[in-house]
Amino acid sequence: MTELPISAGDWMADRSLRQLALRDEGVIVLGIERPDGTYFGVPVAETVIQPRDVLIIYSRRGALFQLHQRRRDRGGEEAHRAAVKEQTRLIAAEGSGDADQRRVDDDAGMAS
Repeated sequence: MTELPISAGDWMADRSLRQLALRDEGVIVLGIERPDGTYFGVPVAETVIQPRDVLIIYSRRGALFQLHQRRRDRGGEEAHRAAVKEQTRLIAAEGSGDADQRRVDDDAGMAS
């Protein structure tokens, strides 16, 4: 779990949680703190992420690092699609009992 500050050029800025589909890549937004101190716990899908918000998120380490690096451009959309694909693979590996491989992959994602 970590805090993720949002800047104007970030992939998530000015988009709703529904549009972002973060859960598809295994990222859960637990809360949002606005610059004025307003806090939204367990935000709804229609909540729009604004520049200067701070998200409280939970996910595997590699996903958090990659999400923090994502910019609002075509590369950001491609990174989202790749993250969804990776999350789908990890879920399948979990279902097959391949937890050791999942842990190695997760740790490797942190180094990228």
